[in-house]
Amino acid sequence: MAQQFTTVDLPAGLKLPGVYTKVFLNSDGGAAAVSNKCLLFAYMGAGGLATMNVPFQALGKSMVDAQCKSWSMASHMYAAAKSALPSGIGADIYIVPLTEPSGGTKQTRKIIFCGKPTGGVTSTATAAAAADTCTITYRGRGGSFGISTGDTWATIATNAKAMLDAISDLPCTVAISTETLTLSSRHKGLYDDGAVQVDFANAAASGCAASCGSITYPGTAGVGGTASLRLGVAATSFSVTASDTAIVSAGHCVTAIRADGYQNDAAVPAVPSDGVVTLYYVTGRPCRAISATLGGGVTVQTVAAACDVPGTGSPSVSSAMDKLSSDENAYKAWAAFFQDTTSLSAAVTTIENAEAVGTLEKGQMLFLCSTGSLADIASAALPASTTPAMASSARYAVGYYQ
Repeated sequence: MAQQFTTVDLPAGLKLPGVYTKVFLNSDGGAAAVSNKCLLFAYMGAGGLATMNVPFQALGKSMVDAQCKSWSMASHMYAAAKSALPSGIGADIYIVPLTEPSGGTKQTRKIIFCGKPTGGVTSTATAAAAADTCTITYRGRGGSFGISTGDTWATIATNAKAMLDAISDLPCTVAISTETLTLSSRHKGLYDDGAVQVDFANAAASGCAASCGSITYPGTAGVGGTASLRLGVAATSFSVTASDTAIVSAGHCVTAIRADGYQNDAAVPAVPSDGVVTLYYVTGRPCRAISATLGGGVTVQTVAAACDVPGTGSPSVSSAMDKLSSDENAYKAWAAFFQDTTSLSAAVTTIENAEAVGTLEKGQMLFLCSTGSLADIASAALPASTTPAMASSARYAVGYYQ
């Protein structure tokens, strides 16, 4: 009969058959090895060296930067994963580089330098009244620059762009038009690209502020209803009655926003001529998605928010999932940024198939997080909307991190 086991260091003179025992003091005792592999799905930057859709082990930040670019989602996700590891607990981090959707668009954000509003009334100032320091961060990355007395809003914007352009791993590109900066995400697609925060250290004296855009209520309401506002994770509303003009609705909008500690301040001119509400960044508050709607049957009057523009498009993950299906490694924790049910369903199917084949389960789990509002989470109902449904197993965790 053919030998089934290889003996180690068989003493000279001994012959088979026989039973021999050897103790390895540095072995794992035959116990199953703990899987500490973490799998990150992320977009790779153009010009990166990594092979698309194939997992690679990230052995350090410099390696990830070289493989995927320092400003890429992959690099930023790796940094976040490393910083989140509890003290004394390690993990082997693997990255699956994905291609951004070719037909998608990039998210854009605006920073418009202007005068600081007072009590819901816009400023007419054209320059800084005193020295100040402005700090801008996007997804936690950014810096500060100085503002001199008399600097115009266009000058401040120019200095802000120079500061941001010098940050090699900034998750956006910056364009300028007079006093307005437009921040465009590095990748196409619909995903959470983080918050923008603009702080002024001496705004009370300098009179400096920054706007993220505006909300406009054109026309006069024919039928009343409810106007709703979504400011990041928070929501507020006010009543619209028949015959409310654009100016009246704009005033109600300002009152609703300024009635609580939202992520934005709001103002209209001292003598309004239209239904435009200017929104502002608030020092110390990250600013996320902004939207406005009119419901309850409101007619004639409409509303439009001109602030951030969400990206569009979803990744193609089929090739990556095919490769993971034949991968002998077990990745204990999968971290996905997907927001569409097609991509999530593909990931769930891959995990479920791995658990169903044979007697050795891989024990893989998929983790998602949402930074939207609770209403958004309830509406999306992701755990129940995938096929198979994530809600049918404890292998899927959807967290809420506002």
